[in-house]
Amino acid sequence: MSARADQRLHQWRMLAPWERRVLLQLTWRLPMAWLLLRVAGFKKAFRLFAVLGKPAPARELPAGWSAIAYSERCQQLCAIAARHGLYRANCLHQSLVLHNLLQRSRLPVELRIGVERAPAGIRAHAWVELAGVGLGSQATADYLAFAQLSAVVTGGNSDDLPLELR
Repeated sequence: MSARADQRLHQWRMLAPWERRVLLQLTWRLPMAWLLLRVAGFKKAFRLFAVLGKPAPARELPAGWSAIAYSERCQQLCAIAARHGLYRANCLHQSLVLHNLLQRSRLPVELRIGVERAPAGIRAHAWVELAGVGLGSQATADYLAFAQLSAVVTGGNSDDLPLELR
């Protein structure tokens, strides 16, 4: 076996059982998000993930993990799955899947999509917030978030969404 494969196997073994379970879920949910977004568009994909993401039976967070630490670790695992999966998932795919995963754990998360003015035009970014705090290392302070997406997608006014997300 190559040194790289040995290193990856060692990293896999170092994960806690719950981290392995989450990582495996993410490896199939990310391509599903890509497919749903391509076929059905954002609004329908968000709704389908909401149906698929009905809260699981009450399950405690892993021992010793706070909600924010657990959410941050899930975000890190999502980034790992995005880098090493079937394709390189973008921030929208990752955020949609992470939002669904954390909602299933009954955590009060919000999916955010925002824009920032950049020298080359406007850049968009998607992220997940827990109690108003963005998860992950990528700074979101420069992005202006759209209205609460969950309200818009589940029956609010779609005029609040950019055209490509309607």
